[in-house]
Amino acid sequence: MWKLGAIEPHLCLETKKTGEWYKFKQNLNEKSVEEVIADLVHIQDFTTWCLQKI
Repeated sequence: MWKLGAIEPHLCLETKKTGEWYKFKQNLNEKSVEEVIADLVHIQDFTTWCLQKI
């Protein structure tokens, strides 16, 4: 579904490890989405596409 390679770099994640995802989730709670996600445009397009499919 995600066609741009590994999604982690687009979310500013360094690894696929669980601890990295916990930090990501905490950052989303503490900061704006624009500060946390490097490639916001593609992530928003992807989430919009996913929501249209359900």
